[in-house]
Amino acid sequence: MDHYKDSSAVIVSTDENELTSFERFYFKLVQNLSVNVFENYCQGEVEGLENIYKVDSGFILACNHASYLDWLVLYSIFKNRYDKEIVFLAKERLYKSFIFRKLIKAANCIKVTDAGLSISSMRKIYRKLRQKGIIGIFPEGTRSYNGELLQAKDGVAKIAVLTGAPIIPVGIEGLYEVWSRHKLIPTGFSKCKIKIGNPIYINQTRHDPVSYGHITGKVMTDIGRLIGKKYIHPH
Repeated sequence: MDHYKDSSAVIVSTDENELTSFERFYFKLVQNLSVNVFENYCQGEVEGLENIYKVDSGFILACNHASYLDWLVLYSIFKNRYDKEIVFLAKERLYKSFIFRKLIKAANCIKVTDAGLSISSMRKIYRKLRQKGIIGIFPEGTRSYNGELLQAKDGVAKIAVLTGAPIIPVGIEGLYEVWSRHKLIPTGFSKCKIKIGNPIYINQTRHDPVSYGHITGKVMTDIGRLIGKKYIHPH
């Protein structure tokens, strides 16, 4: 992680605006609500927590994406139960969402567009990883339409190759039934689990689509095994 090369990854700068008192209150309230929903209403459990302590460095947390609640639950559980903050990558359009824009700002998410990679924002990712922080990413890039795994993009592989950071696969079960993209509001609380897999160490430095595809396929296959879903590798 001592060098930097540009790539076609799609990351731009982090929003660093100061939070208002209301935004801090609102964000803390939502965190507490997210933890309560997961632990109480969904009888949530976390499995494989020991795997994050196998890594003595910053790492990339890669998770399946089936619910509006995925990132909020992950962020809130890691922050409030394990004192670990995840910095998620977030699509630019979410910064315009009435529901999510203040939350994304408060969580210091890194904005993602289709315009290309900002060198300054990649440096921020490096800095977070050097500080033994966690970068969160949903490789599928959008929420599942039916609860199954979607074809993933290679962003997670590009970041891992560029930074040398290990990837920890995470699978979430049950939140699709609670708040999928087809529901306006959360309904039908279901038993949920966060399953944390073994770290994946990236030992290659090749920057080509085939190499990226192999890494992405490995990550998604491991996520699938955690939640009992099959990932169909497109490469």
